[in-house]
Amino acid sequence: MQGLHHQQQQLAALLSVALPKDDSGSASKSTKSDDDDSARLAAVNSLHRAILYPPNSLLVTHSATFLAQGFSQLLSDKSYGVRQEAAVAYGALCAVVCSLPITSNGRQNHVMLGSLVDRFIGWALPLLSNISAGDGTMELALDSLREFLNVGDVGGIDRYALSILKACQVLLEDERTSLTLLHRLLGVLTLISLKFSRYFQPHFLDIVDLLLGWALVPDLAESDRRIIMDSFLQFQSHWVGNLQFSLGLLSKFVGDMDVLIQDVSHGTPQQFRRLLALLSCFSTVLQSTASGLLEMNLLEQITEPLNRIIPRLLACLSMVGRKFGWLEWIGDSWKCLTLLAEIFCERFSTFYAHAVDILFQSLEVDNSSQPMGTGRITSFQVHGVLKTNLQLLSLQKFGLLPFSVQKILQFDAPISQLRLHPNHLVTGSSAATYIFLLQHGNNEVVEQAVTSLTEELESLKGMLQKAMVHEDGVLACSKTYSKRELFALIKFDLKVLLSCVFLSGGNSLIGQPDIATLYLMRSDKLVSFIIEKFNPFDIPILEYVELQVNVMKTFDKLTTVKFLSTCSLSYQSSGKSSMDITSDKLLSSESLTNEHSAVVVEHLRKYGLFFVKALHVSSPLAVKVIALDWVQRFCENVIALNENSDAETHFYEVYGYVSIIGNMFYSILDAASDREPKVRSHVAIVLELLLQARLVHPLYFYCMSEVVLGKLGDPDIDIKNAFVRLLAIVVPTTLFSCGLHDYETSPSSRAGAVRLGNSSNLQWKQVFSLKQLPQQLHSQQLVTIMSYLSQRWKVPLSSWIQRLIHSCRSSKDLVPRQLEETGNVANGVWLDIKVDDGFLEKHCSVNNLAGAWWAVQETARYCISTRLRTNLGGPTQTFAALRANAFGRCTPVTV
Repeated sequence: MQGLHHQQQQLAALLSVALPKDDSGSASKSTKSDDDDSARLAAVNSLHRAILYPPNSLLVTHSATFLAQGFSQLLSDKSYGVRQEAAVAYGALCAVVCSLPITSNGRQNHVMLGSLVDRFIGWALPLLSNISAGDGTMELALDSLREFLNVGDVGGIDRYALSILKACQVLLEDERTSLTLLHRLLGVLTLISLKFSRYFQPHFLDIVDLLLGWALVPDLAESDRRIIMDSFLQFQSHWVGNLQFSLGLLSKFVGDMDVLIQDVSHGTPQQFRRLLALLSCFSTVLQSTASGLLEMNLLEQITEPLNRIIPRLLACLSMVGRKFGWLEWIGDSWKCLTLLAEIFCERFSTFYAHAVDILFQSLEVDNSSQPMGTGRITSFQVHGVLKTNLQLLSLQKFGLLPFSVQKILQFDAPISQLRLHPNHLVTGSSAATYIFLLQHGNNEVVEQAVTSLTEELESLKGMLQKAMVHEDGVLACSKTYSKRELFALIKFDLKVLLSCVFLSGGNSLIGQPDIATLYLMRSDKLVSFIIEKFNPFDIPILEYVELQVNVMKTFDKLTTVKFLSTCSLSYQSSGKSSMDITSDKLLSSESLTNEHSAVVVEHLRKYGLFFVKALHVSSPLAVKVIALDWVQRFCENVIALNENSDAETHFYEVYGYVSIIGNMFYSILDAASDREPKVRSHVAIVLELLLQARLVHPLYFYCMSEVVLGKLGDPDIDIKNAFVRLLAIVVPTTLFSCGLHDYETSPSSRAGAVRLGNSSNLQWKQVFSLKQLPQQLHSQQLVTIMSYLSQRWKVPLSSWIQRLIHSCRSSKDLVPRQLEETGNVANGVWLDIKVDDGFLEKHCSVNNLAGAWWAVQETARYCISTRLRTNLGGPTQTFAALRANAFGRCTPVTV
């Protein structure tokens, strides 16, 4: 008890600070009134918190009398802030007192505390009827009553709830009630509706009718209307309990909107604001009713009545937008359409076509005749339109109709046009719409989206072909498109199309037969479309490297998906599962290998030649890189397939037939001599993977060894090292598989290919003895070569040989001079060799060894043609000495 007494003294001290001081004796104290008020407010707030603190219930019981007297005294304080805080604390005190349980020895005390609460109610309720006072006392009474209802337990304050409700309803009916009072009044009514539903229900209709009178005032500020709408949302259970009234109210809102729209006069600001108010009320009542029914799992009860209302509502929304503009109307339209979609879900698909028309009407530019909608909507609002449409699509789930997809993806539809919008949020939302449709769970929706995009790509291809003639652009759908815009649209379509076959995780479809079947069907359709209708090697795509590269990338990814899907289905059909394998269910390794072989061979047969074109010497660098990427990715997938197989195979056991990979393999070997280092380095990686994937038949090993040995003279040290690493794989493999061959032309080699002899030196000596390149020497270059030879090859070969090759003038720029007779200076096989000038020139520019032999041979030729005499003798003697010297020097450089 001593502790309780001490706490009471603390409360008394706080109350003493809060009460006003006697300042009659000193006029100077008036200058400190602001500081005093702050201290007093802090004291009242401290008392308020102490009252609400649950462990203080016993303390509050014993202190209630003197606290109530103090608060009553503060209600007449000259400071309005103190009066307001005291009124709220007074209401909290009475609520806590009412909520205390009655003990056996405390009934008399409880009666005394009850009279304290009665005095509080007797103070507050009469003030609600004194609206003409205008001194702020009604606001204090409402704030105090709100705290009383908020803090008190339902059982403790139950007997006061009905009288408070009736007093509030009388105040609501009074035309003199201000908006300030209305805000406070709504707070009290909302609490009564939530905590004392049985008292509020009989008065619900009358209160809603009164509040609608406020909400539908055209000049009411949106913030004030929002407060009324928020209170409607709190009446959720009462809207459900009066369902017929709620539905009738919704129908009346739509009817009133229709009447206002049909007015033949031009729309006035007052009409427009009333339409806004009606739509806001409709959406709020519908949201509150539907939420209540959804919690009770009775949402079906309003779908049938709404089916009759929605067509009229959509017509009204459309007409309002056309008549008054969308600038202020658009937000409420979004909310209403989204709410309807949330209620109907799949069944909303029957209304979606009309709803999406309403959404995209707001994007129309011409608002000149619309007084309430002047100005164009912002990029943020355009983004909102697209997000709302995406919500409508998502809420329809599997009910979405393919016709709706076709409608929104038309080339002249707003979503399509917004792909070129300058704001990235808008273009992102547009892309999200396409991706959502292409990844939809309903395959019919996906098929329609794919069809719409492929048809659009064909159309864009035709427009691009016209743009090649008309530089100013192409006119389509009342809009002129530049080449840049056409490029952007084509790249967009190609990129989003890949989303319909998106592979996640480890790119494995094993164990997902349904998805694999879908992906196989889709990828096959898109691959066929690219080959037949959008081929990157046909005009006009061929003319634009940027487009060619994008088409190739798309083709690469689609063929990868097709291959993986086919492999997955092959596993399923063979009864093999990577997750659950038992010995009695496992097929023979030979049978499984044959199935894999068929898949690989078919893939190479269909698409190998496509990438041979991409690796052609005239193809752009980016196209060649993509082609090599495709081969690399394909090899990696085949290697993974081999690893998952239980078949025991050897490196010389390959898939399919010899001829399947031939053209593609030779194209890769040609690319090893490409001018671009990026291509040559990539070839080294690809060749190694081809061997690991067992895609190269042993008959091709010799050709491969020749190329690898030849690349040891590459001027780029990193590329040379890459081929050195490859040499360690290729040469042992070739020797094991093919054995050692004498210097000869093998039938397994490609016709016209330069062969290796029994040494590691590619016989550039014989080649350049028989074939002269267009590049020829002049005297200064001869001095350079002689100087290099005199230094006994101590200077790095790459430091000067490439500069020498590219600085030589072509023979067509020189005065014709007699060329030497080559004669039969080599074995007979070399007389029939057919090597074009471009091939040798290409090799010299990327192979230091070939360049060195060319320089030696051209030096010797120069001595003969100019009849040059040196200290070595005449032309013939000089020629012979140089060749002998060069042969001795070049041999150590070869490997």
